[in-house]
Amino acid sequence: MNLGIITKSLDQHGGAEIYLMECIRRWQEKATITLYSTRINENMLREFGIDMDRVEQIILSEIEGEKRQFDLVEDMIILPRMWEFSIRRHDVYFLNGGPAHLVRCSPSVYMCHEPLRMLYDLRYQYAIEGGEAAVHIYPEQKYRQQVVRTLEIQLELIESLDRRAEFGQMVVNSQAMSRYAHNVYGREADLIAYPGINPWADTTPPSEGKRAVYVGRLWYHKRIDLLVKAIASLDEGYLDIVGQGPEREPLEKLAEELGVDQRVVFHGKLSVEEVKKLYEEATCGAYVPLREPFGMMPLEAAAAGRPVIVAPEGGYTEILDEEAAFIVPPTPKAIARAMKRLFDNPKLARRKGARARECVQEVTWDKTAEDLYKLLEESAQNDREVTGLGGRPQVGAHYYPWYDAGRPLRHWNENTDHAAVTDFSLKGAYTSREQKTVDRHLDMAESAGLDFLSIDWEVGHTGLNAKDLEATRLLFAEVERRSSPLKLSILLSIRTSLLEPVVNVIQHVADFSRSPAWQQVRGKPVLWFFISSDLLGCYFAHKDALEQLCEPFMVVTTGAVTAPHHLPVDVQEFVDGWSLFVPFKVGNTENWEEQWLAAYRHHTNDARDPVRIFTVSPGYDDSHLTASARINSEMRAVARKEGQTYQRMLAIVPNLDPAPELIVINSFNEYHENTHIEPSFNHGNHYLEQTGVFTAAMRRTYVGEKR
Repeated sequence: MNLGIITKSLDQHGGAEIYLMECIRRWQEKATITLYSTRINENMLREFGIDMDRVEQIILSEIEGEKRQFDLVEDMIILPRMWEFSIRRHDVYFLNGGPAHLVRCSPSVYMCHEPLRMLYDLRYQYAIEGGEAAVHIYPEQKYRQQVVRTLEIQLELIESLDRRAEFGQMVVNSQAMSRYAHNVYGREADLIAYPGINPWADTTPPSEGKRAVYVGRLWYHKRIDLLVKAIASLDEGYLDIVGQGPEREPLEKLAEELGVDQRVVFHGKLSVEEVKKLYEEATCGAYVPLREPFGMMPLEAAAAGRPVIVAPEGGYTEILDEEAAFIVPPTPKAIARAMKRLFDNPKLARRKGARARECVQEVTWDKTAEDLYKLLEESAQNDREVTGLGGRPQVGAHYYPWYDAGRPLRHWNENTDHAAVTDFSLKGAYTSREQKTVDRHLDMAESAGLDFLSIDWEVGHTGLNAKDLEATRLLFAEVERRSSPLKLSILLSIRTSLLEPVVNVIQHVADFSRSPAWQQVRGKPVLWFFISSDLLGCYFAHKDALEQLCEPFMVVTTGAVTAPHHLPVDVQEFVDGWSLFVPFKVGNTENWEEQWLAAYRHHTNDARDPVRIFTVSPGYDDSHLTASARINSEMRAVARKEGQTYQRMLAIVPNLDPAPELIVINSFNEYHENTHIEPSFNHGNHYLEQTGVFTAAMRRTYVGEKR
């Protein structure tokens, strides 16, 4: 399995980070893993036994600058969108916490350690001073200062997207978190996978040194101040505090004010071995945060054979019972009473410690990692079944039926705006609606091993040109007569916002779609659209009518859209598949491959189960055309280099993951932009033959195909 793991940062020993590293440590033996994060502490990964040669690392971008008025929106919404451009195609994605769950990729499994709590239960916990508030964003290690009047706006915007996050399956770390996540996302968790522990081979009895230990981040909602106040109310005993965070200074000040600064020890960040030694010296663990989603520290203390003092608000209470822990109200008095009982009664501490160790014996990282891996495998397998991976892609070409060699000429040099040509078919100028032209083109397409032709129809204010319709009828009639394996479909280039001509044209499309010659994908007839501002204008002017007309079809598109999620949501939902029209315009020549793969990744990831389409082209040159819309266009001429440019594109196909369902060549015979593979004066038979070599290789790859 090829697994992509996305997490905001991986550079500290937090609960979510430990959870992920323990899983990677076990997954690295059976999966190809790519780890995406803004920060990665390689030493920490090595500490957890992760082989850096097995796990590829890709650093994701961050937005620079400390004084940003809307930094929450930028970091929680914009950043995940930016990350999408760096994330490759994988069999399945593991989204480890927020805001990774806002990255749109499929299939995906979201590990919801906790929702973005600043939006929900911690929304009004921040302190307001001078018109500013301090808010906490996990896993950051300091508070962010926010102007209150902009904070509420940002939280509202973030929540609107968070509740509509598009992840596939969801995993939570406790029953309590399952209920919380259901209230936020309106869905049941697919798996509850408790954090595990690494069992100690041998444990010592709880220390009689009267020491309580806390391990975790120092945040206000962790309520560590209650522990300090509790120890201060006792005549003896010590509190060890391990961890970092912005509350350290206030807590140190509190300990000093209460006169226990010599009995409260702040250790800061410790290694795994140093924490283990501290547990050995402890009488008990103490952990009373506010509505903790799970809380790994009580389990770690239990694994060391230490009883724990906990509040009744965390997922850990689903593992530890009252025989293993003192589950007390979160007040200094109740906590102090539990501490004193354990400090003064070693026998009680030993009994509870033994029970605590017994409770966590079955809660292991091996089980956690295995359960999660099974879900990831199921998600990847379900995606392969739904999307039909494994079949041979259909290879076809965009076809133009508009040529007329009579008087007047049509599309053969009658004007320089849009109809000039610099190359001709080997047969010279031809008329598309003649039988001999149709026969010759079908012979060529079949000899090159093409599976389909998508016939371009230009739809203006007066509808479709009658000559194009006549040529199309001849094509369908001949394919039917031959019982040819070649299939046909229509590409609509809408140049009007009027509904009537579009309705008339789609009625013609519906008539043709009943033909056995019509191309099918996933059991439905294919209908292509060229994405343009005219199409969007027509769509939003007549949305209901257009969607009803197109309901019987598998609607696929071609155009300049590199990432469908940049389009209006309604349009994204209307379209079943996306592709580039002129692939050379995605970026500079040097990084074409990277840009082609990125565009394909977006075309296949931005919607659930889209038809997967990849465009190839032998070259491009419209520099002889003078239409004003073309003058300022970039990349007006891309040299063919005697087939090298075409081969550069064809070579990408085996690297596409998942494999495409349709490979479309732009074009069979578009001479105005010089994208044609039809044999011509300038290029001879080279590109038709090159296409034939490619399709033959595709068939050899998919040996089981019958044609």
